[in-house]
Formats: sequence, structure tokens, C-alpha cells
Amino acid sequence: MSSKFHSRGVGRKGRIDLFPYLLNIPAIIVLGIVIGVPLVQVLIMSLSEYSFFGNSPFVGLDNFIRLFTRDRVFWSTVRNTVIWTFVSISLEFTFALAISLLMNRIIHMKGFLRGLVLLPWVVPPVTVGLIWKTILDTDSGLLNNILVSLGGSKQPLLSSPDQALWVLIAVVIWRYSPFMIISLLAGLQSIDKGLYEVSAIEGASPFQNLRYITLPLLRPVMLVVLAQGTIWRIGHFDLVSMMTGGGPAGSTELLATLAYSKTITELNGGSGAAVALVTLIITLLIGLPIFNRLLKERG
Repeated sequence: MSSKFHSRGVGRKGRIDLFPYLLNIPAIIVLGIVIGVPLVQVLIMSLSEYSFFGNSPFVGLDNFIRLFTRDRVFWSTVRNTVIWTFVSISLEFTFALAISLLMNRIIHMKGFLRGLVLLPWVVPPVTVGLIWKTILDTDSGLLNNILVSLGGSKQPLLSSPDQALWVLIAVVIWRYSPFMIISLLAGLQSIDKGLYEVSAIEGASPFQNLRYITLPLLRPVMLVVLAQGTIWRIGHFDLVSMMTGGGPAGSTELLATLAYSKTITELNGGSGAAVALVTLIITLLIGLPIFNRLLKERG
């Protein structure tokens, strides 16, 4: 049957089987509808003075110009997002790599430990936000009660502009590091153990094994988790929205929460759509080169 879907190619391989590509057409159409239609809608909104209740006159690039030239909140939000993304991903990757290396050496209770590590990942983000907001509450939170019992003083962890962003970074690392740990652990376990046996015969140290065997062979997995983590972190919304809502004083406002607040709270759909498109462009500029490099390395 598939022989009907062959055509002459220009390369050395001769014929190209088109049948697998035809099978993907329904999925491509569905993705085009699910992703393309909302994207076009956001683009139209960003180029207009969008109103949810009346006319939406076309304004061209005015929303973007206003965003880049007269919106101080936008630039402080960009700064918060850069700090949030870079610090959290760097710490999360370092922590996940260390834990995965440790777990890879453990022989007993592997299944139990994996399940234990995955617990923060399986809890819904809304539930995580509510739990940590309760724990970190200034007046009645468990953490502040422990600090007081140890002779310290209560800290305004989520209500202080100087502390809130760093506290959220710690929470998001706790919530999302299990995915990175399990991914890196899977990569470690796919490395041929015979390489380590040969290196042991040659007298290589554990550090040399890590540098010349483990990290080079783990590189594709590391690139994937770093790319995915960065993309997810730039567009992060749920935990920040649940715990601080972008406050206090905009200290935890991220691009995703800013787009939401402009669109829903301020009913400024055009400006909110412009922020959303800027977020998408930044995500593509960071993510596409990483995935492109990964594909080239895999040949």
C-alpha cells in the first residue's frame, strides 16, 4: 500500500517514502488550529486598542512602542524575569545533577527513592502554592514559628520586596527539580558501564570519570533539560500568581503575570497581548538555538 506514495528524489537515496509524512497531516492540522488560531488572535489584539466590550481600533505598533519606551513596570518585570530564570535554572540544574549522580550510585531502594523524589512534581502547582504560602506566612506560618522558637525573629518572606523573589525561587526549585533529576538519572543509567570499568583499569579517579566520561555523554540530556527548564521558567505563571500575584510592589512580577494583569485586571488586552508576544519571542530566541544545536550534535 505504501508503495503508492513513493516519488523520485534528487539525492543518492533515490525514492522518498511519503506515506509517513501523510500520516502526520491530521496531527499537523490539529496543532495548526490549537496553536495557530490563538497566536493569530493574540497578534491581532497586540496591534489594536483591544476592548472586550466594544470596538477595537487598529493602532499598529503603538502598544509595543509604549511598552518599550514609556512602561517602567515592563522593564522592571524583564529584570525580574531574567533574575528569576537564570538563578533558578542554574541552582536547580546544579542541585539536580548532584542528586542524580548520588542516586545513580545507590544500589538498594531505587524505586522508593525515585518515588520520593517525584513527590513535589506530582502535586498540582495550585496546591503547592497554597501549601507554601501557608508555611511562609509572616504571622502564623510554620517556618516563622520555627525561627521564633529558635530565638530568631519573624521574617516577612512573601511581603518583603527584598525577599519575596528569592523565596519564590527556592519554592520553584523544590517544585520542578524532580523532573530534571529523573531526566538526568535516566541519562546516567544509559551510559555504558564498561567505560567505567576500562577507566578503573587505567587508574582514573572519580573526578576524571566525571569530566571525561559522564559529563560528555550526558551532554545531550543536559541540553534538553536546560532548554525545557528555561522555556518553562520564562513563561512561568501558576506559583507566582498563587503566592504573591506579582507583589509586593512588583518585586515578583514576571512577564507571564504582567500579561495576565494587563489583560484581565486592567482590561488592556492590546498591551497584555504585546507582553505575551514579547515573551514568546524571547522564549524562541533562547530555546530554538539550543534545540538546533542538539539536533546537529545528534547528526
